[in-house]
Amino acid sequence: PLPRTLNVMMHGLEALTALHRASHDAVVLTRVLEYLEILCIKLQRVDGLLYESYMPGKAGEVWVPAPDEPEMNFTNVVNYGHNLESAWLVADTLDYLLAIKAIKPSLADQYRSAAMAVGKAALHCGYDSSNGGVFEDGLPGTGPRSTAKIWWVQAESMLALWKLYKHSKNDVQYLEKLAATVRFVAEHVNDKHFGEWYWQVQKDGRFDARLYADPLRGTKGNKWKASYHNSRAVLFLEQWMKEDCALYRQNGDAT
Repeated sequence: PLPRTLNVMMHGLEALTALHRASHDAVVLTRVLEYLEILCIKLQRVDGLLYESYMPGKAGEVWVPAPDEPEMNFTNVVNYGHNLESAWLVADTLDYLLAIKAIKPSLADQYRSAAMAVGKAALHCGYDSSNGGVFEDGLPGTGPRSTAKIWWVQAESMLALWKLYKHSKNDVQYLEKLAATVRFVAEHVNDKHFGEWYWQVQKDGRFDARLYADPLRGTKGNKWKASYHNSRAVLFLEQWMKEDCALYRQNGDAT
């Protein structure tokens, strides 16, 4: 069998969850639950982190990381952004399934704890405590391999940090990391003059002019860079924060 990538699996979960919201189809719900089991239970973690690709195991077996094959883009590198993105996508799906009573609370708690553990591990290895923001990738046990700050990694880390904040019963460290990341993006990733976000900046926020020669990383618009990540991050954060504030007011707590 061919490797299964974390990117495809987590976005498969995202798409099927959206499809179920619209259709309430029983088969779609079954597929959503299967994806949750794979992402939260079956994928082998190394130092708490998920790899970029896995070999599917037989029934009851753990899925192990795919062999290192750089020519096929299957490498034993951990992408911090994908780990954080998968964590909040799982949490968001569980919120939806619990709201419609489509999953047992005990199972949802198990899955949520597994997803949040992945998010915590990614922050432990990839969060920049000096400047805010999250690095690109690394190898388990060795720290970051690339300290570049990629636009979509910052967007997904913002959403994951909010979910971690709520899962932790409002542990302020996650809110502080979220605030620092938002500030870093506003000051360095966002192009204040022409608009949109740069593909990437350096650890300290500087844009490396040598990237202009790169048709991918040197542009703000290309076939891989849509407004999907950053616009979703801003809109979802605003929505979640408003919902949280409304809940506090409803409970008589104005904080």
